[in-house]
Amino acid sequence: MSIEVRELCRSFHGVTALDHVNLTLDDGVIYGLFGRNGAGKSTLLSIIAAHVLPDAGSVTMDGVRVASDGPSLRRLTLCNEQWSYPMWKRLDAVMRMAERRYGGFDRDLAERMLADLGVSPRRRFHQLSRGQRQAFKVLVGICVPADYCLLDEPTAGMDAATRELAYRYMLEAYGRRQRMMIVVSHLIGEIENLTERVIVLDAGRVREQLETDAVAALGYTITGERSAVDAYLREIGTTPLSMQRLGGLVCVGLRGRMPDGVPGGLLVQPMDLQSYVMSVTGEGM
Repeated sequence: MSIEVRELCRSFHGVTALDHVNLTLDDGVIYGLFGRNGAGKSTLLSIIAAHVLPDAGSVTMDGVRVASDGPSLRRLTLCNEQWSYPMWKRLDAVMRMAERRYGGFDRDLAERMLADLGVSPRRRFHQLSRGQRQAFKVLVGICVPADYCLLDEPTAGMDAATRELAYRYMLEAYGRRQRMMIVVSHLIGEIENLTERVIVLDAGRVREQLETDAVAALGYTITGERSAVDAYLREIGTTPLSMQRLGGLVCVGLRGRMPDGVPGGLLVQPMDLQSYVMSVTGEGM
């Protein structure tokens, strides 16, 4: 099973959001979808979920074009800033509605997650705090038996403890029933260990697709005094992907494997995922 995105284009008021995007999203894989604000991440998920129509291109699910009123949508769930259930409904009623819509619901997981959140299922959605609302959206998204789970900034508004709880239950839900997940987040360091594959969007185009574990082999950073770093860059004849000023020091991101040795006074480290994404999208230059 897979979702195929082919030559997808979308503009809003003359501004390009997606520019000929092509992707194959495989079943059973957790993807991290990263990029700067305005890169097109939310637009891509909204089009996949048939909430927004593309200007050109197509999205197919197992070879069948996704339509806003088609049966394929029962195999897909999108968790974003929107809420498709009545705000005044009790949480237990919302879970029953989701169960009817999708043909199933993981009650055990939902009840344990609510208990850990300290939220009664008899509470009404509009009575919850922002972080609790977002956590309950995640709960609904991971507890329905959808084959494709799209999570757009799923932990927005949560405190650190609630985010950790949400990540734990997302992984447990995946372990109980594997499905494809796409997670959009600016908290790249927090979800790095959650993802298996990485997609980087930049200005509406796919800039990178890679295995999460491969990041360390693709780039590294050099930190030191500006003059020493500049001299090293001239020596190896390389233009950095990124450059950040850290007080009197600079840190540059470079593509490729870490060198065996560098001049004294320079610190060389493998890139983590967040540093790599920032480098390839031009952040920090």
